[in-house]
Amino acid sequence: MWPRERAFAARGEAGSRWALEELRASIARGDLDRARDHARSLAPFWKHTSPQPELLECALQVAAGLDVTETAAMLLEPFQVGALAPEHAGALAAAASCGREATAGELGDPG
Repeated sequence: MWPRERAFAARGEAGSRWALEELRASIARGDLDRARDHARSLAPFWKHTSPQPELLECALQVAAGLDVTETAAMLLEPFQVGALAPEHAGALAAAASCGREATAGELGDPG
């Protein structure tokens, strides 16, 4: 059994679709602090997830909704540029405009 604070990351590691949909739902509810915390919990393994091109639109929406540059970049890292299509233009522009830098507290423990 995973400790409660690791539950989201554990489920996210098992299913990137689930993680992105949960993050998008948290953002839609206005629960940005929770979404940001959960997104950061994915960092240790996220770049090693297999990119699923069909999840790119959701990942772009989440990245834009989080509005923290470092976290957005981490979520988009597994995706290849070749997965971008014209229909992603709006979400890509929104994600590219997220410019709030993370505070030291949001970055978490570096060690």
